[in-house]
Amino acid sequence: MYVPKAGQYPHTELPEQPGFTQAGLEAASSSDLSPENETWSTAVNPWVGAPLHLSALFSPSVTSAWYGEHHGRANPAGGENACMGTSGERGFAGPTFFSLPGNGSASVPFAEMSGEEPYTPAEAVGLPSDTKTGPTIILWPEGTAASLSSATLVTSSGAPTAIRIATPQTPSPAQPPGFPDVATIGGYSNGASFVIPVQPLAGSTSYVLTVIWQPPTGPPLTQTIRFTTATRYVGRLTFRTSGKRLIVSGTPTVGQRVTIQAAWGVTVCVEPRHPCPAVAIRHEFYRPTQRTLRLTKPSISMVLPRRLRGATVFEVFVTMPEFAAYGQRWESNTLTATSR
Repeated sequence: MYVPKAGQYPHTELPEQPGFTQAGLEAASSSDLSPENETWSTAVNPWVGAPLHLSALFSPSVTSAWYGEHHGRANPAGGENACMGTSGERGFAGPTFFSLPGNGSASVPFAEMSGEEPYTPAEAVGLPSDTKTGPTIILWPEGTAASLSSATLVTSSGAPTAIRIATPQTPSPAQPPGFPDVATIGGYSNGASFVIPVQPLAGSTSYVLTVIWQPPTGPPLTQTIRFTTATRYVGRLTFRTSGKRLIVSGTPTVGQRVTIQAAWGVTVCVEPRHPCPAVAIRHEFYRPTQRTLRLTKPSISMVLPRRLRGATVFEVFVTMPEFAAYGQRWESNTLTATSR
């Protein structure tokens, strides 16, 4: 497995680094790596909340896609990782407009807290990375050199929603070390533009997004996208430790069987100093274990891996599919808890 150099641009492989291959170099330049401990499943898209990555992976002009994932402690990036790439390019006979979510979509998430490198479209338009917004809507103009001129987002009853717009011409915010010095977000957006609702949207509500595109010559072109947001979720999972066990509790107890996946991790200081220097911190992850939580009971306990029982700090990553029962829905399908 390829071992990256500290501070290295992630979309390349360096010949002088262990594990370098020409095939790996080609894959790195045309693919996206998922966050630590995230792989594709019916419950999780690893790139949700990463609009720049999604703009490449869901680009309507590509002709093929590939996907791979890695499991186990040998992975230096974590216990699990996924990698997906695209290639090829098709043409369009005339102006054709696409969006994510697509026109007519239902159960669109009403809120998002985006995060990715080198930055998010929301950061490019002045919204800090820890800001909870509405869902970032990705727009692709194909078969035309039209640029996004304006956009409005309203409910089906006509109530306006505040939005911000990022286009390929939007200046780039500060970029992390190792990334190319790109003046505008067009270097990462694959020609896509983005509409970001400033605040989370209302749940179970129909919205209409109207986008005006201006070609180099001729009259403006209009794109209309209608979608409905998901029901606002109210479910919660909470965590606590008791001796050798981790206790996972579900609220409300609605009588629903939910299969959860728990991945355990611990932060280790390889140099016994206090405080631990950043260069001495190592993250160790363990193969996930499947358990079923029956929410007619208030909680279920899981035995901690032996190596974690003496740890002062460890993290638990829990994944479960969204579900509804008796009018209740769950807020998140991925949760993280830290216990001391």
